[in-house]
Amino acid sequence: MLKNVFGGLLVVHGAIHAMGVAWAWDLAEIEGLGGPTLIFEGETPGDTAITALGWLWLIATIGFVAAGVGISRGSSLWMPVAGIAATISLIVTVLWWSEAHIGAIVSAMALVAMIVYNRLKSDPEPEPHPTGELFVPQWWRTTL
Repeated sequence: MLKNVFGGLLVVHGAIHAMGVAWAWDLAEIEGLGGPTLIFEGETPGDTAITALGWLWLIATIGFVAAGVGISRGSSLWMPVAGIAATISLIVTVLWWSEAHIGAIVSAMALVAMIVYNRLKSDPEPEPHPTGELFVPQWWRTTL
């Protein structure tokens, strides 16, 4: 149940990134988008730099949707795909910080959650046995 909820949130986050694609490629006017970026201040939708950044928005969109579907279906690839999507998302949302700062915070939280989850689920390495114990039969150890 929880993985379906998290998967749904990833898909919704990806759909929100689709608005960035539509705006950057001048496919739609989206209220709240359109302010200057941190790097390309005078650029507008349809300009080369903004169109190129639209590809990053698209990659993040596809990545989040694929990761959301992947986690819901039990795929082991959802985490690396979500990690790449969240990293790309951070790049584009930081560039449009004034409009997309909430998305940057959400992507950063997703990255932190994935790192913590990965650390918690990894098994600790077994302790090595001293070499002397390797030659003692199991039945002898239990009788001592």
